[in-house]
Amino acid sequence: MATYPDALEISRKIIRMDSTSDKEQECARYLGGLLSDAGFAVQYLDYIPGATSVIAELPGKNQDNVLAVTGHIDTVPFDRNDWQHDPLGAEIIGGKLYGRGASDMKTGVAAFIAAALKAASEAPLKSPLQLIITAGEEKGCKGAAFLAKQDGLLYPVSALVVAEPSSNYPMIAHKGVIWLKGSATGKNAHGSMPHEGINAIYKAVDALANLKNFDFGVPDDPILGKPTFNVGKISGGEKTNIVPGKVEFTMDVRITPGLELQDVLARFQNCFGPEIKMEVLEYYHSLMTSPDTRLVREIYGITEEITGEKPEPRGLNYFTDASELDNALGNPPIVIFGPGEANMCHKVDEYCYAGKISQAEEIFFQLINRW
Repeated sequence: MATYPDALEISRKIIRMDSTSDKEQECARYLGGLLSDAGFAVQYLDYIPGATSVIAELPGKNQDNVLAVTGHIDTVPFDRNDWQHDPLGAEIIGGKLYGRGASDMKTGVAAFIAAALKAASEAPLKSPLQLIITAGEEKGCKGAAFLAKQDGLLYPVSALVVAEPSSNYPMIAHKGVIWLKGSATGKNAHGSMPHEGINAIYKAVDALANLKNFDFGVPDDPILGKPTFNVGKISGGEKTNIVPGKVEFTMDVRITPGLELQDVLARFQNCFGPEIKMEVLEYYHSLMTSPDTRLVREIYGITEEITGEKPEPRGLNYFTDASELDNALGNPPIVIFGPGEANMCHKVDEYCYAGKISQAEEIFFQLINRW
């Protein structure tokens, strides 16, 4: 019987590869090679050259009961000078695996791949297994969106697990996100004669001051809580001695189920008034899965057996590739589950607890076997 690396070994191997967004090819080829050697049918797809995603599939007896698992292999950039631990070193110190992607989310990918390799080597699967390893998630789910648009590539499945960081706690919901841009137009004039111009910055300041009274108009969600917004950037003007003729600002809005894009956009437009022009930059919808679905019951039961903690319905503030993949996969039940620590994402000296990586591998293995 062939032997394959475990989740911790795979994690260390791929953390040592710089797969900053658009440089995923080396990592994708390594993982695809492992899966191909284990009998998976593997496809490599680039949404731009070097930004490589992987689709790997293994048949099972029950063709109508496909389990899909997904995760991204790209990471955000890093500056080695800021890190105490080498971001590509994959050091294990005090039970923590350090490196860029250690939590977000190479360890999650490693856990489900190691579990799939083990399951494939032991016996024929009861049900088909599809692994969707994406590029470009950190740039706005670019790889997942590309895969979803390829005719005939993705198809309806019975369940989808997203291996994003959840500290090995199965989450059944995540918020959606809307990125908005607001702009105001004024009239340039010399700084010594401001009365001859119209200051666009003043228009923006007046409009943004209205946010203190903004209301989404919906009650708190029992799992995801409040929808939120944040003004993340504002820019405008040319020089200190010129009355600014234009200003722009951007917002990150996190929405709960029931909030629709156009309604949210209309509410912000009404809040800001006619002097502000609004534009949608990105939109990813929220997700919610019933605790009564088979997927949730299975992963709740397995997690309780292995961790000793009985899960209850919880959700996440961040969004995932599932927002781009779910329609192409037939809108299956979705659970977010992975070993990473959500509060370590994108941070200097990012880490994941080594013990949770092995634990996640076993939970994925049990889910694949039971499915």
